[in-house]
Amino acid sequence: MRTMKKLVAIISMMYCGIQLTSAQDIDIPAKDVPKPVMAKFKSMFPKAEVEEWDKFDTFYEVTFMLNGVEKEALFSPQGDWLITEHIVKYSQLPEKVKQGFAKTEYKDWKVKAAAEVEMPEYPKAYGIDVAKGKSEYALYFDAEGNFIKKTED
Repeated sequence: MRTMKKLVAIISMMYCGIQLTSAQDIDIPAKDVPKPVMAKFKSMFPKAEVEEWDKFDTFYEVTFMLNGVEKEALFSPQGDWLITEHIVKYSQLPEKVKQGFAKTEYKDWKVKAAAEVEMPEYPKAYGIDVAKGKSEYALYFDAEGNFIKKTED
């Protein structure tokens, strides 16, 4: 399951004030990626092996392998790096993050996915996707297990 779409929602709400709930991603060839986006990606991840590029609304998402780990990064059209994430098992989250999650009102909800997340404001953060009935949320925690933000999926 790809959680980058959920992360786009948090980026949108936290930093851009845009809601992208109905947007879809479109596979695009590398030649169609704006030069500032490609330059920023290559400067941040010079040894990455690109698997694919997608355009999601106005954002550019790249899926890549780095040191044997699949990651996704999101960039604005101007080349601003917004977020990088990679999926992990819930059991792989730091104990402090799991303890932080256990203190939330969502502790009894079904955990759908978990991810290690990097954002400019949070160099080390974690996301947990939860669901109950028709409600789904992405919850974000810092490395100390402090709750950062909740977004609706």
